[in-house]
Amino acid sequence: MDFNTDNTTQAENTRTAPTHLNAKLPETPLKSLAGNNGDRTAATEAIIQAMSQLGTAYQWGGASVGKGFDCSGLTSYVYQQADINLPRTARDQYAFTARVGKSQLKPGDLLFFKIRSRKIDHVGIYIGNDRFIHAPRKGEHVQYAKLNDAYWRRHFAGAGRVPGASKLNLADLDLQ
Repeated sequence: MDFNTDNTTQAENTRTAPTHLNAKLPETPLKSLAGNNGDRTAATEAIIQAMSQLGTAYQWGGASVGKGFDCSGLTSYVYQQADINLPRTARDQYAFTARVGKSQLKPGDLLFFKIRSRKIDHVGIYIGNDRFIHAPRKGEHVQYAKLNDAYWRRHFAGAGRVPGASKLNLADLDLQ
């Protein structure tokens, strides 16, 4: 990652390193990302893309590397990189995905939360081992969180599987 090591401001460089960022990647989800044959699915690509955005600044309404991300902008962006177009808002992404229970969660599923109201208003991408990546709020950066933390348990509203997320990315296969 390109972290801000010169005198540029956060507005000039949205990839400043947060002091709380745990750069060590979890081992369990990385083992479970690929299919049985080491295949790379859209969900795998979305997770890799999300991990590559760790440390990117939160920006309300943001949906790009250059401007930063809000929560649904991040999930929309990472799935777009995997050739799946998601709706733009957390609420619309909730409606777009197929419901799955916590015990059926797979890496790449979206996690939805009710933070400020009785409506879905936050989303993150599940990476396995009770962890997810999200863009939390103003003043924060894209980061890991644990679904079992009391705060996230209290606000958890459900999970959804993205249609086509388990589809293989045939562009990655060498068919010659």
